[in-house]
Amino acid sequence: MRRAKTILGGAVAAALAAGCGAGSPTESATYDLPTGQRAASAAAVVFATGEELHIGARTYPIKPAPQTMVDTAGGVYYLTHGVLYRWDRDRDRSLRVADIGGIGWLSTTFDGRFLAFVDYEHGPRNLGGHRIAEAVVFDTTTGRQLVRDATGNGSRSGTEDLSDLYAESPPTILGFDDDAVYAQTAKRGAIARWDLETGHRSDLGDTEYPVTENRPGGPLVDFDLVHGVPRETPAATGGAYAGRRSPDGRRVAYTLVGRPVVYTAGDRKPLRLSVEGRQFVLAGWLDEDRFYGLAVDESKRATAQVMVCAVTASRCTAASRPVPAEDGTLPVFTTGDFPY
Repeated sequence: MRRAKTILGGAVAAALAAGCGAGSPTESATYDLPTGQRAASAAAVVFATGEELHIGARTYPIKPAPQTMVDTAGGVYYLTHGVLYRWDRDRDRSLRVADIGGIGWLSTTFDGRFLAFVDYEHGPRNLGGHRIAEAVVFDTTTGRQLVRDATGNGSRSGTEDLSDLYAESPPTILGFDDDAVYAQTAKRGAIARWDLETGHRSDLGDTEYPVTENRPGGPLVDFDLVHGVPRETPAATGGAYAGRRSPDGRRVAYTLVGRPVVYTAGDRKPLRLSVEGRQFVLAGWLDEDRFYGLAVDESKRATAQVMVCAVTASRCTAASRPVPAEDGTLPVFTTGDFPY
């Protein structure tokens, strides 16, 4: 498990500034989470390219275009410019849920039941009138809010603008294990844990780092290559390479010299697959046999294409048409983060 990404400080400060207006201290505001059905089976490829949402072989309009997205038991949720939306398949449009501010991402579990994120716009205000960021968790099967907690992200008795604090140490959802969700707070990077059944919070401090393996696309793993075979390394020390473990734990997929590679426990050597000379960027696993990602052609007119690789068939096949490899057109996957 690797530490949370570092977000560009200046961008975060600018994004937070709009949500730090004056006002008297108050309790958190709340909003409802609309729910519904999952967009497709958990094993289907779901991604967006601009204002097009691809679910298996079908394509739907989606406006505004997602910047980061998850496919949950309650449907497709996504962020664009700090606003959380849910795509409503029945109404064929996106429903605005809430402006949560910041520059962040969404976290969910492999089965899509839970949704977690950091909300910069609805937390309690400090005495200076500035909103304190909150860790928020919903159950997407019921819409019930399980966690809304600003502890560790600023003092209610303070008067300071919190933008600088969050730019230096942004509150971050780290992910889930089978029983809990974890977040890194702005207070010296301390880790908090919330039980998913009771909502009870435990503070782990800044030394005990969680293993958050319950995530879409499969757990992230660090490893070294020993005689060409992946050997996972402890989370605290990391490794020279990174990949994702399959849902059944038997395989690790990764990229080596631009090619997709998968190792199955017990095999003598990893299996190298072809994406026709292009550079492969791993996104995650769909099931125990198939993983997916982008094949990027780095020629003068660079293109990117979604590929699905089947281990038993030893081949990768296209799941989309090629699109320009540039901001605004690159596919956005439902891992909730930014795999490339």
